Amino acid sequence: MWRVTVFLATLAIAMFMGSGEPALAQSTVVRIEPAWKVVSPQDPPFSIQVRVDNVVTRNPCTPYSTTKACGLGAYEFTLVYDPAVIGLQSVVNGPFLGSTGRIVSCNTYYPEPDRVRYLCYTLPPGEPPGPMGPTGSGLLATVTFAPLQIGSSPADLQNVILADVTGDPIPHTVQDGSVTVDYSADLSVEKTAPGTVTAPGNIEYGVQVTNLGPDEAENVTVVDTLSSHVDFESASPGCTYDGGQHKVTCPLGNIGATLSESVSITVSVEATAAGRTIVNEAHASSATLDDDTENDDDDASTTVDPANVDIVKSAPDQVEKGAEDQYEIVVTSTGPSDACQVTVTDVLPSDVVYVSSSTTLGYCIDYEDAGERIVWCAVGDMATSTSGTITITVSFPDFDWYVCNKAQSEWTQTPPGLNESQWECTEVGEPDRDGDGCFNWRELGDNPTLGGQRDPDNPWDFFDVPLPVGDPGTGTRDKQVDGNDALAVLAKFGATPGDPIPGAPPYDPAYDRSTPSPEPWSTQAPDGVQDGNDVIWNLAQFGHSCYELP
Repeated sequence: MWRVTVFLATLAIAMFMGSGEPALAQSTVVRIEPAWKVVSPQDPPFSIQVRVDNVVTRNPCTPYSTTKACGLGAYEFTLVYDPAVIGLQSVVNGPFLGSTGRIVSCNTYYPEPDRVRYLCYTLPPGEPPGPMGPTGSGLLATVTFAPLQIGSSPADLQNVILADVTGDPIPHTVQDGSVTVDYSADLSVEKTAPGTVTAPGNIEYGVQVTNLGPDEAENVTVVDTLSSHVDFESASPGCTYDGGQHKVTCPLGNIGATLSESVSITVSVEATAAGRTIVNEAHASSATLDDDTENDDDDASTTVDPANVDIVKSAPDQVEKGAEDQYEIVVTSTGPSDACQVTVTDVLPSDVVYVSSSTTLGYCIDYEDAGERIVWCAVGDMATSTSGTITITVSFPDFDWYVCNKAQSEWTQTPPGLNESQWECTEVGEPDRDGDGCFNWRELGDNPTLGGQRDPDNPWDFFDVPLPVGDPGTGTRDKQVDGNDALAVLAKFGATPGDPIPGAPPYDPAYDRSTPSPEPWSTQAPDGVQDGNDVIWNLAQFGHSCYELP
């Protein structure tokens, strides 16, 4: 009895003065859980909890311990409520205070009809100091009420005191709660939609509203918000569409506990929505109280298949100097969605002169921008599998040359659609007179590694050989001299046209050269013997390239 009296006296003093130890930060919280409790007038008695979070005390707990925190030793609170709405049944200490093995004693007081005061303290099971109190979070007490009539009651915590095992106060904050006694219905919304759709096309949304109870939900309404990329088509009977708000409202009437009602809504997808993800959201509400609004909304997403526009450009392989000829561009909508607002752009090479253009779909214009002549065609919307042809007539230069060109198609979707054709090149006149793979202007250039310092009329001074090695007249050249060419020349070692060495490969003049002149890479016509000199002369051109980029 003496120890109890001393502890209570110490706790009372702590309420006003504390122990003089440095103050702790107010990180501890005493709160009501749930913060808002909803019960039906017909429900049996119900409980709310008084919980504590993040109990922090002195550490070490001198003089009781040099290694441990003091921990919670006692608590007190007064809970204020409306006795006309809910009736107090009991207050029971929770498991947290005695969780370290200390002996717990509690007292309940009823100072006023609208409040209950509750006090619990602990003592060591033997001589002090015994085990320290708990730290952290846990349940302080459970308070049980019975619903009396429809209404709202506070669940306010007043005069809250926390003390450690030495009687020092524990700084804290308080979070109150409330109780509502009323008929309630927990609505749950489930939205369904197809995962994908093509544009244009239709989406049918399904909305199911379920009343999880406990009571009947009165005057239930569903509001469905449509995406800006769809147009309303139809909905279940009774639903109305507000074009200004782009919303569909469906009154469902009363829904009994555990029952469901469903509606469907059909929309059409705009052609410009290709590639987008369309999100649709539905919200349910009721005249009956709903204490869990987190499940009153649901959404569903539908991905609109992208469109694709293939573009193929063709150009004449060879034209006479100064001749007129045509580029042809074929665009094809390959789906799966229709292509919207298709355009084609062709930046013409600077060496040609624009003459005219035409298209089987839409229209074309030509204009100059930053010194470039551009043909731009508005093809328009293209249903899947449709094609259009654009014809551009140009005048080619009046000198030997090599002209390359490509075009691109664009269309509206997310992200924007874009395709480019392959480069198409046209030989004007005789751009490669000697046929060795190097154009005339490259061979007349100053840089031998780029094919220069050569004779445009000497077909043997660019030592690029046909690959792979095979019978004479087979294989192709890649317009560059590299290790593969050296290995190929070496593979022909010993070949002669008249009396080949037994077992040697067949002679092929493409792999044979004679003494270079005047430069080490200026090889001459075949000398009839494929020997080590050919390997050396080929290596002298290692890294030389006439590969022509547009």
